[in-house]
Amino acid sequence: MGIALSEATLALLDGKNYAVLATVNPDGSPQTSVVWVGRDGGDLLFSTVAGRVKHRNMSRDPRVSVTVIDSSDPENYVELRGRVSMTPDVGRRVDTELSWKYDGKDPDPDRPGAVRVIVRMAVEKATGYAALTNLASNRTRHNGSVIDELIDRMAATLEQLQAAGDQRRYFHATYQRTTMAVAAELKRGGFADGEWVERWDVVFADLYLDALAAAMAGDKPARPWDVAFGAPPSLPALRHVLLGMNAHINYDLPQALVAVITDEQFDDPVLLARRQADHRAIDDVLASRVAAEDDELTQISGPGSLQDRLLRPFNRLGTQRFLREARQKVWANAITLSRARRQGPESYATVLAQLEELSAAKVAALEAPGPVLLRLAVTGFGVRLPAAPSG
Repeated sequence: MGIALSEATLALLDGKNYAVLATVNPDGSPQTSVVWVGRDGGDLLFSTVAGRVKHRNMSRDPRVSVTVIDSSDPENYVELRGRVSMTPDVGRRVDTELSWKYDGKDPDPDRPGAVRVIVRMAVEKATGYAALTNLASNRTRHNGSVIDELIDRMAATLEQLQAAGDQRRYFHATYQRTTMAVAAELKRGGFADGEWVERWDVVFADLYLDALAAAMAGDKPARPWDVAFGAPPSLPALRHVLLGMNAHINYDLPQALVAVITDEQFDDPVLLARRQADHRAIDDVLASRVAAEDDELTQISGPGSLQDRLLRPFNRLGTQRFLREARQKVWANAITLSRARRQGPESYATVLAQLEELSAAKVAALEAPGPVLLRLAVTGFGVRLPAAPSG
């Protein structure tokens, strides 16, 4: 009997992610093969043909290693070590199940006389990023060094922006402080699945940091970021923050969600509800920062006009409402992206291009003169993709 596997490991095994099987040659050297993999509870299942090198190796030495890599995020992987047993695959049952999982059709015929074998692996050890989450302690197990390294990178970039007097420093500083608040909540155990939240938060942040790095190098980032980064430096600090928030939430967040949630997981209502609950918990962290960030920006820009001072309490409440509204639209857009991804790369690229244009238009609208938060109260903060067919 093998060890219990983490939720993240089970998700990798259940997804359409290819695996690398390593067996031991007679001379002790490694032999590797790319394989389709499934599972029966915590045991791994794959299929081979009797007489192949890996079959001969496993018949002689049952010790194997299987590495499964997330097709949407190669840094998310697990290496599983254990021992195998083999039985005939009568009627090619396992081979057919795996072919439908990976290829969506029956398997091609084997050569005449071939004998199919089911390989069952009992896992004795699990390592890698996806192995970090224990079934019994999802709430507190996470690799805190990952988000801490992200914060260090953000701090180094902020120094460059501040030294140059770059207007992008306003959003960047706000985002860094928010990331620090999320890190503190992770360490407190405030999320149902801390490992997933941490990975999602880093993927999300990297989309912004990649866009910023491109712009700082003189290249064109995606259109929402191009508009936000190109805003007049004379705009108030709050406006620059809102431009960055809008580009990041509307354009980057749906992409980050589909990067850390497989299409199969989008079809799992129980798991999806837990992911949405952690998203709401993130929103609670953001909402708790609204007053503090407003005070930070007031110190930078001054108290503003009488109208600004009178509207400040309403602006704080409005910002919290915008976050809730945006979350609903972001999840709908992530589901649309997932459905497009199932139809192939071209379909996904087409829908992502639509999201890019919608998000860029929303960012551009925020540059117009006048009380921006009052305008958002009328037009809304988020954008919504047309629903994609679910077939």
